[in-house]
Amino acid sequence: MNAHTELHYALVALGIALIVIGVWIFISPLLQQSFTLSSGISPLPSATTSMQLTSSAFVHNGTIPQRYTCQGLNVSPPLSLSGTPPSTKSIAFIMDDPDAPQGTWTHWLWWNASSSLQTLSENTFPLQVIQGTTSAGSVGYHGPCPPSGTHRYIFHAYALDTLLTLSSSTTAPLLRSAMQGHILAEGQLIGLYAKSQ
Repeated sequence: MNAHTELHYALVALGIALIVIGVWIFISPLLQQSFTLSSGISPLPSATTSMQLTSSAFVHNGTIPQRYTCQGLNVSPPLSLSGTPPSTKSIAFIMDDPDAPQGTWTHWLWWNASSSLQTLSENTFPLQVIQGTTSAGSVGYHGPCPPSGTHRYIFHAYALDTLLTLSSSTTAPLLRSAMQGHILAEGQLIGLYAKSQ
């Protein structure tokens, strides 16, 4: 076998190797996806830690006192927050009702609270925060007021790695969109309320 023939076979072998590598690079993600679907194992989502959000006015999954609803003084309840990650730059908050007939109804939202926030007294909100627009079209706290039955009211606190540049016309969907990729931890508190007759 002369040098020319050897070079020819070497080039053919190299070409075959490159084709095999190219095919593997192409089908490898497909095989991985197929395995994920068949095994039921999916990639882990971005992990966030948990904070503790509580209220001295009611326990988790307990009844919200009438004082904090449309049938009472309609003032915000006292809240406490702990477990905020050290790298937190700001705290954001949403209170909503997932049982509303028209879909999830936002009762209160604000953002850019200090990372050192630990407690909120009744009928107060953090200094220097911006409050957004509720589903009622108003800015500020809008207490529970279910048209019928018992509704769940979910208080969400978010530790963020940034400050948000948003106006008071911001609604909950826009706030959630702005928070994407910036949530370090979340705390949740659920209260229940049904109108008294």
